[in-house]
Amino acid sequence: MNLKNIKQYMILGISIISVMVIAGFLYDYFDKQELVEDAKLVEILHSHISGYDQGRLTWQVTVNDAWAKKNRSMYYADSILSGVIYDKEGDVIIDSIEASGIKINTKINSISVTKGASARFLHQPKPEENGLIANEDNKEVSPIIIKSDELRYYSNSETVYLQKGVELIKDDHVIKPANGAQIDNETKVAYIDNGFHIESNEYFVSGNKMVIYIDDKYSKLSGDLMFEQFASENMAEDLDEQEKSLRQEKSVLYADKGEFYESDEGDQLYVTGNVKLNQSDKTITAYTANYDQANDRMHVVKDVSISLKNLDWVLDESVKKDLANQDIKNSLNQETKIKCDTLLFDGQARQTTLLGNIKIVQSDKTIYCDKLKLYDETSVVECFGNVKVIKDKKDNIKTDYLVIDLNKETFTAKHGVYSEYHLDEN
Repeated sequence: MNLKNIKQYMILGISIISVMVIAGFLYDYFDKQELVEDAKLVEILHSHISGYDQGRLTWQVTVNDAWAKKNRSMYYADSILSGVIYDKEGDVIIDSIEASGIKINTKINSISVTKGASARFLHQPKPEENGLIANEDNKEVSPIIIKSDELRYYSNSETVYLQKGVELIKDDHVIKPANGAQIDNETKVAYIDNGFHIESNEYFVSGNKMVIYIDDKYSKLSGDLMFEQFASENMAEDLDEQEKSLRQEKSVLYADKGEFYESDEGDQLYVTGNVKLNQSDKTITAYTANYDQANDRMHVVKDVSISLKNLDWVLDESVKKDLANQDIKNSLNQETKIKCDTLLFDGQARQTTLLGNIKIVQSDKTIYCDKLKLYDETSVVECFGNVKVIKDKKDNIKTDYLVIDLNKETFTAKHGVYSEYHLDEN
C-alpha cells in the first residue's frame, strides 16, 4: 500500500467519525422528548431538602415529591409538608411552614411559593446581662402566624417577602397589608408599606406604614392613622354610670404617627401629630397622646382643645333629676369649649386633671385657672391658681381656689377672693 492510499483511508476515517459526532449532536439538539422544559429529569420522593449558606444551615423542608428539569439548579415540589428557616445564630426563626407550588433555586439559595403558604414567626426572648433569658418564668410568648399567597425567601439577604393575601395573625388581632410585607430574619423586623389595616373583635386600625420589632414587642405606625375602639358590650359591674356611658360608645382616634408597646400587664399606645379623639358628643385635639392600658391612664399634651356638646355626662341620672340650682342646670346643658396645655385622665382613680393656661368657655361664662381637677365619683370640680370666673361678660370673681360641688349644688371660693358685680339698670 503506497502513501497515497494511506492518506485516502485516513481522510475517509476522519470523515466518518466527524459525521457520527455531528449526527449525535444534531440528534440531541432536535430530540424534543428529552429536553422539553416541563419534563422531569430527576425526581425525589418523600425527602428532606436543606439549604446552606457558606456551610451554615439556613433552611430545611420536607416534601412529598420534588423534581428537577432542564435547569439543574432549579428544583420543584408539589408541596412543603413542613419546614423551618434559621437565623444566623442557628435558632429557628420561622417554622411550621406549609405550602404548595414550590420552586427552589440552589444557585441563589432561595425558596419561592406561588400557591399559598402558612408559617409561624417565632419570638426569641432576649438574654439579660447575667446571661439568663428574660421573662423565662412568664407564659410562652405567642408567635406571629403568617399566611400569604406568595412567599419568597433569600438566604443571602436573610429576607422573607410576602405578597398577595398576606395576613399576620398575633393573639386576637390580624394585620392585613394591602401590598405585602417584608421580614428581615437577621434583625427580626417586619416592614409593611403602602397601606395596612388591623382587625380584632374590639378595635380596627388603618394606616400607611408599619414596622414591627418582633423580639421587642414594639411597633411603629405612620401615615393617616385611624384607631377605632368599638363600643363595649360586656363591662364590669363596679364601673360607675359615667364610665359605663363612655364605654358604650365607640371612640375614633386619628394621628400622623404612632408607637405601640405590648406587655403582659397591659399595652401602651403613643401617638403624635394632629391627634384627634372623637366620641359622639366629645372631641379632643392635641399634638401628643399616650394611653397606658395597664393603669387605664390617658395623657394628652400640647395645644389641647376639648369640645363638648354638653356636660350632661358628669352627673348620674338620679342626681340630675333632683337638681334645684338653675345656673348649674344651664351649665350642664350648654356647649363647652376647653383649652389647656395638658390633660390627664386616670381611670382607676376616676379623676380628670387639666394643667396649664386653662380656659373654659360657655355661652354665658368663661373660667380661667392654672389647674383643674374633676372627681368623677363625687362630681366635685376644683380650680387652683389664678382662678377667674367671668359671667355675662361683666360680673367676675377672682380667687386662688374655687370648688364646685355639683351634687350639693354649692359654689365656694377661698383664698384671696375678689368679686365684682354690675347691677342692671331699671
